[in-house]
Amino acid sequence: MEFAVIDADFNQDEHQANISELLHLFAQEAGAIGSDRGLSPHIRSKIVPGLQSHPNSFVLLAIADTTPIGIAVCCRVFSTFSAKSVIHVQDLFVVPAWRERGVAHSLLQAIETKARTHHCARLTLEVIETNSTARSLYSKMGFSSPAAEKQVLFLTKEL
Repeated sequence: MEFAVIDADFNQDEHQANISELLHLFAQEAGAIGSDRGLSPHIRSKIVPGLQSHPNSFVLLAIADTTPIGIAVCCRVFSTFSAKSVIHVQDLFVVPAWRERGVAHSLLQAIETKARTHHCARLTLEVIETNSTARSLYSKMGFSSPAAEKQVLFLTKEL
C-alpha cells in the first residue's frame, strides 16, 4: 500500500484528530515519556491549539489511504552561530505496522526539503541512545553528533 506525506492543517478536524491520536500512541511507547499511559485527555485537547499558537511550528502527517501512519512535529528556530534558521524535529513517530517501510525516511526527506526551501542551516533532533533502529536511519540520512570529541548533553528543567 502506498502512503503520502502531507502538511497538517491545524484548522481541519481530521488532521487535529490525527495529530492527537498519533502523539498519544507515541507517548504510550516505552520511554517516550517514561510511562505507557499515553497522553491525558487534558493534554490531548491542548496539543493542536498549542501548536497553532507557535507560528514557527509545523506538522507533517504520513497517510495511507485515509489512515494516519506517521507524524513529524517540527519547529523552526534561529541559530546565532550560523545566523540562519534551523528546523528542530521535536517528535517523529511511525505506527508499528508501518515501521521499516520508508515512512520515517519520507517524513525526514520532506522536512529536509522544507529546510532547504527556507535556506535553513541544519536540521536537529534527539534520539534515545538505545534506539538503534532510529539511530541507523538518522545516520544513513546524514545526521551526526555535532562534535564527536565533545559530548553534547540535552538538559531539561521542569517548570
